[in-house]
Amino acid sequence: MEAAGKHSIFRTGLVVLFFLATLFSLSAVEPEIKDQIVTGQRFTLKYNTGFPGRQTVDIESPVWPDGISRISGPYTAQRTIQNEDGSFSTVLQVIYTLRANESGIFDVPEISVTDGTTTERGGALRIPVLARDESFLFYPLQLKWASLPDTLYVGQAVPLILVMNNMEEIILPESISMNTPDSALLEEVSGLGDIEFSVMETTTLFNVPMQTWMLTPSRPGTMTLGAARVSVLGLNRSTESQSITVRPLPEEAAVTGAVGDFRYSYELSEESFTVDDPVTLKVRVEGEGNLNYLVLPEPEFPESLNVISRESSSFRASERGFEGYREVQYTITATGEGAFRITVPRFDWLNPGTGRTSSAAGRELNLEAVSLLDSLHNQDLVFTLLGEDQLLKGDPAALYRIPIAYLMLLPGILVLILSRFRRIRKTFLIAGLLVSGLFLSAALPESDGTPWISEAAASYEAEEYQEALSHYRINAPEWEENWAFQYNKGILHFMAKEDARAVASLRKALYLSGNRTVVRDTLGAIENGLGLENQLPISFSLPPNLIFILFVLSVNLLMITLSRVLLRNSALPVLFLLIFSLSTLTSGFALGRNIWLLSRNEAVLRGSAGIRRIPEEGGSTWITVPEGTSVELLSGYGDFSLIRSAYGLEGWIHNSELILIKGDRL
Repeated sequence: MEAAGKHSIFRTGLVVLFFLATLFSLSAVEPEIKDQIVTGQRFTLKYNTGFPGRQTVDIESPVWPDGISRISGPYTAQRTIQNEDGSFSTVLQVIYTLRANESGIFDVPEISVTDGTTTERGGALRIPVLARDESFLFYPLQLKWASLPDTLYVGQAVPLILVMNNMEEIILPESISMNTPDSALLEEVSGLGDIEFSVMETTTLFNVPMQTWMLTPSRPGTMTLGAARVSVLGLNRSTESQSITVRPLPEEAAVTGAVGDFRYSYELSEESFTVDDPVTLKVRVEGEGNLNYLVLPEPEFPESLNVISRESSSFRASERGFEGYREVQYTITATGEGAFRITVPRFDWLNPGTGRTSSAAGRELNLEAVSLLDSLHNQDLVFTLLGEDQLLKGDPAALYRIPIAYLMLLPGILVLILSRFRRIRKTFLIAGLLVSGLFLSAALPESDGTPWISEAAASYEAEEYQEALSHYRINAPEWEENWAFQYNKGILHFMAKEDARAVASLRKALYLSGNRTVVRDTLGAIENGLGLENQLPISFSLPPNLIFILFVLSVNLLMITLSRVLLRNSALPVLFLLIFSLSTLTSGFALGRNIWLLSRNEAVLRGSAGIRRIPEEGGSTWITVPEGTSVELLSGYGDFSLIRSAYGLEGWIHNSELILIKGDRL
């Protein structure tokens, strides 16, 4: 390689007087080179100067770039050129013989030629050198890394973007391969690297990303990054192996192995929760860095807590590693009451740009597990017994179950019959209505107050729940079908911690009351508190008695309208006949549905019970159902009942494990 500033002097004769007049003037030196050069080939580089003929000149040779070496030169020669006016002249030419040692695009600096009075500069040149297998191209393909760090920290995630330079058109690679370095993670990622382009003379060249990886070293020392290989356009190109120094992490950040820029947070869903109900602790790290590698701090839990962990994450490749978050969700349950303390450790990470360690503080979290009853009280759910007046009015008024109530259909039928007998119809109609009213009033229940109601209420206020229950048990036979009685008994069972009996009494009260709001809300609160989510549905579109009344009214109006149609030939009664026919069918269907729902045999499990596949004492259980679960009774066999749960589970269970709500299967 020639040193900068080396001069070669040639004696070429007299200086033409024309050039004496151009003292200290500056002219351009024009280079000439052959069209295509391949590696290993010799080629000649010629510079045409503006000096005429033979004369003495001083030549300052350029510094030849790596990849091109000088074999000989510079030496001068004369060259005859044709001027713009058609005449010919002889100029001085500077010649070098060079060799292309490797492929690439090389920039040759300008040369300087002077005769002592005039200096000519110019001739800066860009020389493409092709590999031997790419002679069909104009510019050489070069596979390079977009950027490659000299040093990394253990655990630091950096992108490696493999780029094919000088592509004359954008083409996908045929194959890509690269070996994973020892003691490092190498993951393929997407979303990094842009296509860049440049213009070379009249050709547009593209630098196209071939593949992108995320490199994460796992051990300090010197890491060797092997060659990457790409096949494209039938050509195979590869990079050279690289050595990267991997530094150890500071002691503070070594625990988590976190390198980047992060935010650390933790969240406890509740500080007080019910025994056997779950509470959630979330530990989250978000930001930009080695989210694929770092270790999230693990909280310290007391041994008396049951903890199940589940990790979730969402991150994407970025220029500084991965950007997004990682989170661990801990589901915590307690088997008994008490106060617990959870220690969440601090989180340390290293900023690779500054080399400094940052830290986010940890914390001790207090958690309290309370009983179900305490939990309900903490939620301001106060259960109050219904008073004596409500108990006296709580007798079943399911009119569809009272045969005499169907006499309310009599007026319409009488009107229809009497429309054919005009002479006696008024007297007979009035008498029929009176008889219907008397029968209906006789069907309504009557009750008298008793002193045990106030005595039970006093025991409840004194929190003597078993004493209050004793009053309800003694008077149970004649009050079992009273919804208010069942409601109060359900509350007393719950306060006495008899959960299954509480659910059974409240569900029976809901059936008897026709889906009253106070019963439905209380039952829902207790079932949710007990974790009974899959219970048999009790769904009435309207209260059963209201549906019965609508059905009776529709039938009576239908009969009356039919009698009018028989007496008069008018379009208006026919229209009402269609309307009342439709209302009769609708209310009749709703009444039939409620009758079916209310006639379903249902029971509640006394405790956690195993369901058997066969109705035998020695039959093995295949699933356990929790206490208080409501089930439908399908059939019986000996001391066993075939049950079906709300979610379709069927099996046999011993009758002793069931509390009958309604029906006679047991």
